[in-house]
Amino acid sequence: MDNNLLKEKVFRNIVYIIGSLLIVWLIFGTIVTIYNSYIAFFPVYPNKTIQTTGQSEISALPDIAYINFSFNSSGPDVDILVKKVQNSVQVFKDFLQSQGLVDSNIRVSQYSIAYPVPDSSDFPVSLDKNYQLRENVVVEIKGTEGMSEKIKKITDEARKEKIILGNGDYGGTLGCLTFENPVLSLRPAWDAAVLDAQQKAVSLSQAAGQSLGKIVSVNDSSFFNSYSPDNYGASCTGDAITPDGVIKPQTLRAFVFATFEVK
Repeated sequence: MDNNLLKEKVFRNIVYIIGSLLIVWLIFGTIVTIYNSYIAFFPVYPNKTIQTTGQSEISALPDIAYINFSFNSSGPDVDILVKKVQNSVQVFKDFLQSQGLVDSNIRVSQYSIAYPVPDSSDFPVSLDKNYQLRENVVVEIKGTEGMSEKIKKITDEARKEKIILGNGDYGGTLGCLTFENPVLSLRPAWDAAVLDAQQKAVSLSQAAGQSLGKIVSVNDSSFFNSYSPDNYGASCTGDAITPDGVIKPQTLRAFVFATFEVK
């Protein structure tokens, strides 16, 4: 009997110790969860430098060219970010309308995203966590001089060669020509058309940067045509997949980037 009582006492002690550890773990986990939730919605960190960058992206579609400017800011205070980006976007809108840098037939739209951005791979987010705010302004240019006919030629050739014209994401701001088979004969026509788009986007980026603040760079060297049998159209947001599920292995894209800082 004594041995049984001893075993029972030892067992109870083990259960007590394990239970106590679980309770401590639950309390600690609850405190950490509450703290992380608090700092996620009520950032209390010192102010940091907030920079706004503009990125222009050109897309060639039939008779239409899209120039897409993305204004991105990051920092610990969401309210400051919202005011900063909204002010930049409004200045940019007024600038587009007043300077006549684009055709009168334009469409300007935007969207905003604010979300926590970890500064490291650690999660939950560390104390130096920032927020990211992005606002897009899409300028739709119809009948751009010298571009409309060239893009129409590409489109006609694409139909002849059974090429699928992808509308891309965000209402067509990212356009992809997705090939059913390699058609290298289209390359010169594409190059000629996007060259006009490049020059238009670069000049608009430079002017916008000078209008909004200190221009940092217009990186037209990053303007490129992507033509690779290894590119299966993942960046075309599904446009490279036909309704019957066949993946088209060729894409041709063009981009131009410009970055400027808004003080």
